[in-house]
Amino acid sequence: MARTKTNFFLRTVRHAKNYGGAPVCAAINTAIIPFGPGHIVYLYIMLQQQPTGITENEPLSFDETVRRALSFCDTLPDDFAPYRAQLAELQTRLSGGRLHFAVLGQFNRGKSTFINALLGIKTLPASVLPLTSVPTIIEYGAEQQCRIRFTNGKDDLVVREPAELMESTLRQYVAEENNPKNKFHVRDVTVTCASDLLINGTVLIDTPGFGSTHLHNTKTTIDLLIECDAALFLLSADPPMTQAEMDFLRRVRERVPKLFFILNKVDLLTTSELDEVDRFIRGILTKELGFMSDTQLYHTSAIHGNRLGSGLDTVKKEVLDFMLHEKYFTLSEALQDKYAEATTSIKSLLEKRLTNLLAPLTSMKGEINAITTAIQSLGLELESQIKNCAEEKDLLNAKINLWTSENLESYSLSMKKALDVLLTDKYFPAEAASIASSMLPKHANDMGAQLLSVMLELANKSIRAIALHHALAFSNLQKRYAELMTGSNIEPHDPEKLAGQLEINPVAIRKAFNTDVEPWDTPQPQIMDIFRKKNIRFDAIREFYDPLCVTSVLESVDKAGTQARSAVDAAWKNVRTTIRAGYQEMINYLKMIHSTKQDKLDRDHAAVKEEIRFLRDKLKELKTLMY
Repeated sequence: MARTKTNFFLRTVRHAKNYGGAPVCAAINTAIIPFGPGHIVYLYIMLQQQPTGITENEPLSFDETVRRALSFCDTLPDDFAPYRAQLAELQTRLSGGRLHFAVLGQFNRGKSTFINALLGIKTLPASVLPLTSVPTIIEYGAEQQCRIRFTNGKDDLVVREPAELMESTLRQYVAEENNPKNKFHVRDVTVTCASDLLINGTVLIDTPGFGSTHLHNTKTTIDLLIECDAALFLLSADPPMTQAEMDFLRRVRERVPKLFFILNKVDLLTTSELDEVDRFIRGILTKELGFMSDTQLYHTSAIHGNRLGSGLDTVKKEVLDFMLHEKYFTLSEALQDKYAEATTSIKSLLEKRLTNLLAPLTSMKGEINAITTAIQSLGLELESQIKNCAEEKDLLNAKINLWTSENLESYSLSMKKALDVLLTDKYFPAEAASIASSMLPKHANDMGAQLLSVMLELANKSIRAIALHHALAFSNLQKRYAELMTGSNIEPHDPEKLAGQLEINPVAIRKAFNTDVEPWDTPQPQIMDIFRKKNIRFDAIREFYDPLCVTSVLESVDKAGTQARSAVDAAWKNVRTTIRAGYQEMINYLKMIHSTKQDKLDRDHAAVKEEIRFLRDKLKELKTLMY
């Protein structure tokens, strides 16, 4: 025997000894017979050497683990009651050595006939049509009787011998033709008989045949697999193996630790045909379904009952041998698997309830985090646009300084040329001086106004570019955060309309150059002395007006630059204010939503905080009870 089984044996025997588990000890005493005298002596010595109690660090026996799991379930809400019932059933079955031995097979494989012959009874109804629609449990009893339980509150129906009466009653309530889709609300049927196969708690379960036109029968049988510890799987020669049987076996193998394969109705085959069918079925079992190469396939002819040659004696001997040698360990293995399934289901339900509690909180946290990210993103985008505006303004002011510097020389030259035109033979010196005193200051003023217009148009070009960039960026952010902004009345920014609001009004700024220009003084009368030569007087006039031209150009250009920079400062202040206001409106709305959701999250979390802590503690506690 494997060392694991020996260790389990020792733990369980000590536990049974400590807690008075007489049925468990009886089952174990039966189970150790095949070990041989040497092994029994070894176990005896080991038990004598081990302390009577279970040490703190030693793994618990299975029944103690189940007991603790039941106590654990007592602390859980009512919707965990089905799993507690499963664990309680495991405890009952373990203490009583109750092994669930299912009889499985496709419809018309002769399951009911086989069970009747195996147990020596004539109680279960048989038919060539799909018959059994609800599971029938056969267990040990001093007298033969059947008990039918119902799911609709109806009292149990109990029928005792003769067998014919029991068979007709079962046919009425179990047969598909009389109880289609279980219209009588039969929960289960229990039959008792005094068969030696059922001694010491073994229970046979006659399951509905799978693969018929009644799909609910297949589902019933699949659902029953979780309760089965071992199974007799019936096949027959008509045909020997179907795809439905192969698919069903794959499910059975996952849930049932011990399987016996029965080839029934061999009386329909010749010896050579039987050999051929036997090889065919073995090939499928080993090569396609992964069973061991030494898997036994027992040949029976259940229709002949217990007569010599029916093969039932061999099956009965093998089943009894299994009961004698391996029942307890198979039962413990099966029950541990079912314990694992039950605790896993409890874990899943705890996790589901925890998830259901955490999911809305997690979702709301996600929404709050998304809003926080959106606020941060909007803040960064705002600062980026403000920075870009500042850089654009610095670039524009640099261009204004460059333009004033570059135009100063050309404007001075223009003033000189204008004066040269006047100081020609076309005009008399006095006439030229008079014209120059009014025309030159106006010319300087016009050039300043022209320079200012050019610089303002350059500024407005930059403003239009900024407005377009902002409107597009703002629109994209509104689309990105549309779901978060649901319910807000924030309008998108139209680039043309925004540009019109932000552009500098050149007419208003140019008013500084629209005032009447004061004429300059004329030269001294002696410069106009008609007795002096004309060219000498022109030189004197030029000498008089040249400094005024230089000063006038400087003042006009400086005035244009000052007005342009002032207009740019005012416009950029308006641009920053407008951009900041748009983004701040979105940010403020998101902050309001953030605050509302955070308040709700805090309230919701406070409402379920204790339940979350309870579920987490229970999951942590359950982990110590799981294999």
